[in-house]
Amino acid sequence: MPESPSKPAVTDPDSLLNNLELLGYGPSFNSEVCEMLEACAMFNQMERNDIELIAEHFLAYVAEPDTMLLKEGHFDPFMCLLTQGKLAVNKEKGAYDTAPTRLATILPGRTIGEMSLIDGQPHSASVVTLTKSTLLVLTRDRLNALSRTYPKTANRLILKIAQLLSHRLRQTSGKLVDYL
Repeated sequence: MPESPSKPAVTDPDSLLNNLELLGYGPSFNSEVCEMLEACAMFNQMERNDIELIAEHFLAYVAEPDTMLLKEGHFDPFMCLLTQGKLAVNKEKGAYDTAPTRLATILPGRTIGEMSLIDGQPHSASVVTLTKSTLLVLTRDRLNALSRTYPKTANRLILKIAQLLSHRLRQTSGKLVDYL
């Protein structure tokens, strides 16, 4: 019988997930998570069955304004999908310049943290909420559980994440050429 994700526990006391309010998880909340996933372009070509299986592994959270979601240089192996609200992506400058540089503003339907989820490296930028925000979170542990239980669905999700990362790299390369 497939394993069902248990009530989420944050095992790392330093995890930034501790700063978020859990909205729901599990079978009783699965339909709401499915609706949130289906509203995101990343999932618009996935089969409903895959979305339902993936939704079982996402957790829904609410974050108040000015909540740090990702901290540059900190390792928290999770990815967030913003379903409501607005986020700021900031990059620290140098040792002498303490003001961070705003790299991007994230709007609903976009993800953050997927690089660290996949490559296991610390975050390359910090992300803070600009407004009250609703997020779907996929931790590495829950991705691994999806992979063990439904490997084909997990592979489809990982391929979507890889396509997203490839698209962002192409965009960044295009912008870099403009600066050269």
